[in-house]
Amino acid sequence: MSWSEIKEMLRGDITFGAHTRTHPKLTTVSPDRARTEIAGSRAELEQALGRSIPFFSYPHGKYDATSRSLVEQIGFAGALTTRPGMNSPATPDFEMRRTEVYGTDSFVRFALALWLGDDHLPPRRRREM
Repeated sequence: MSWSEIKEMLRGDITFGAHTRTHPKLTTVSPDRARTEIAGSRAELEQALGRSIPFFSYPHGKYDATSRSLVEQIGFAGALTTRPGMNSPATPDFEMRRTEVYGTDSFVRFALALWLGDDHLPPRRRREM
């Protein structure tokens, strides 16, 4: 995606979050490299987009106490994992879950996923071609 495409999407109220510079599994790199990856991605996005980037998404959904702490120390408001499900007031701000929605989902599945979370729905069936 180009910077001009991203800026166009921002005008349509789509938001962007940081995700590291080079997409490493943060649990496998040194704390110094993790800090550089996390802080650098935020700084580059804020510079290019001219706005604050308050949220972070762990690459590959992988995080540990060190990477979680770094994200918080760098000043993000919260972070997303790849763990499925709904968030509640008890969900830690730096371990937020996601509900995946696919373009091939029916309207009923879409509505149920938003209401219940996709971890409470039966697995998607593979469509035969």
